[in-house]
Amino acid sequence: MRTPSPLLSIILLTALSGFFRPSHSAEPPLKPLSRYRPETRGPSGIVWRRQDYRGYVTKAMKRPEFIRRKLQPSEVEFKRAEKLLQSGIVRRVLLENRRGAGSSFYVEKDSRRVLIAGPPEPIVALQTMIVDELTFLLGTCDKSSENTLVVLSLVDPIFLETDPEQASQIAEHNYEGVRRILQPGAPNNRRSGKRVQFNRGIGTVTILDKPSRIQKVREYLAMRPYARRPKTY
Repeated sequence: MRTPSPLLSIILLTALSGFFRPSHSAEPPLKPLSRYRPETRGPSGIVWRRQDYRGYVTKAMKRPEFIRRKLQPSEVEFKRAEKLLQSGIVRRVLLENRRGAGSSFYVEKDSRRVLIAGPPEPIVALQTMIVDELTFLLGTCDKSSENTLVVLSLVDPIFLETDPEQASQIAEHNYEGVRRILQPGAPNNRRSGKRVQFNRGIGTVTILDKPSRIQKVREYLAMRPYARRPKTY
């Protein structure tokens, strides 16, 4: 009888080179956001009013980098990863991103590892679906409402790795702005099943809402601080 391969399933859109060799240069710490004025609401929505923009770039300004994640999930999380792969959700999430060439999703049964690589937004979205139960359930349940599920990054994942304290503070500020836009506590939003959740450890927000309202969130996050401003010499 043929012995099954230890590699359970693979999605690979194009060949990868140097698969898990992240390399990030050290950066000096940034000043805390507590020095800045809070944002204010203008006629077109929430407007950025920080005094000092020099230390950061916005999400719209940040050029996406190819990131890699090597996860060692729990037994429950590993089963989620298998279901995401088998249901086609992984392929859809990776292919929906226009910069997804080279993206991959490996599930290894024997070592119980999950290896994912690609542009930041889809990769942290899949990571969130694996480690967060609510996001997984919302992503795999029957779609019978007009609401759409998205997982959006609130802060650059590499920034979160290299400076978790500062990046987490930015993510939290950005999440509070998202909540003000969506107002999840409003009675109409609760009755219609809309959800918004901050995934603090990954720096993402899970949203179940109408596409038009999600678009407002995307536009808001696009002008928010997202990553360190690169050094210029």
